[in-house]
This record gives sequence, C-alpha cells and structure tokens, in this order.
Amino acid sequence: MNEVVQSKEIVFNTALTPEEAMFGAPLLRQGEIFAVILCYQVPFQNLTLSYRNLIDVMTRLINSSLDRSFGYIDAVQLDRYVGNTNALKQDYFERIVIQKEQAKVELNIPYTLLHIRESLTDTVLHSVDATLRTTDYLGYRDDNELYALLSNATMDESQIVIERLAQKSIHAEVVEDVSYVE
Repeated sequence: MNEVVQSKEIVFNTALTPEEAMFGAPLLRQGEIFAVILCYQVPFQNLTLSYRNLIDVMTRLINSSLDRSFGYIDAVQLDRYVGNTNALKQDYFERIVIQKEQAKVELNIPYTLLHIRESLTDTVLHSVDATLRTTDYLGYRDDNELYALLSNATMDESQIVIERLAQKSIHAEVVEDVSYVE
C-alpha cells in the first residue's frame, strides 16, 4: 500500500508474498490519491502480462468513471447548496420536506423540522451542520430562514439536537405545523 501511495502507480506483488496484496492500484483525482484498490486473491494461472494490462485498463475505467461522477457532484453542489456550505437552497429543501411528509403519511416514518433562530453566519451554519446526523438536512425555506430536517426523529427525540445546539449558543425550536407547497 505504501508503495502504491508513494509511486501513484499500479504495484504488483512480484515476490508473491502471501500476506501482501497481489496488486494495488491508486485512484486519482486532480493528481491526488483518494482511494486504493487492493486485490489479495488471484489464481496463479492469471498472473500474466495480459492480466497486468487488464488491471491497468480496468483501473483507468474505474478512475475515469469516478472522476466524472465527482465532476457531476461538484457541478450539482453549486446548484443545490448555498455557497460552500451543506445548507440546501429553498427549492431543494422544500422537495425533501414534501418527501418526508409523504413518507410520514404513507409509511408512518417520523421527521421533525427545526427552525434555527440565529443570525446566519458561516460559523453558525457549520456548527449546526456538525451537530446533525448524515441523514438529516439543513436548508432554507421560503421565509429565507434556516431549518434543520431531522429524519426518523420524533419531537421528543429532537430535543437532544435542540439541547446540543443550545450548548453552542444556537437557539432552535420545533416547527409543529409544517406547511409546504407542492
């Protein structure tokens, strides 16, 4: 693995050391390694130059596909999120609120909407975002106020998040009557 990271190239275990991977291949984005493919079990009869070429081609295909995916994510990031934050713009956040309300009605899956009552600064946005789970959402509604949508959380469970935010001097309250526009 160290050799792959240092060389940024595919490295094969030519010594056939059993406790080491048979090969390691780096996945690069903008010249930096973001992942490494390691393969530990390769039948001996496959260890040919043709196999090495196949690994090289497959690694390039995987890398190209992931690079395009990351490019798409970067492009969508500018469209969906406010600045360099994880706060969704109004249209995208409202879509999620509608989906959560439908899931609540049809499947009885709870959610809670919190209104963040603070003057919005980057520090507040990052503090709120750091307090939320990866399944929760942060975003703006039509009143240009910041909200946090807590997935799979009842009003009682949302009190934990409200208390954590209060420890950071951020005031939040549950929105009991969630109105949305379809």
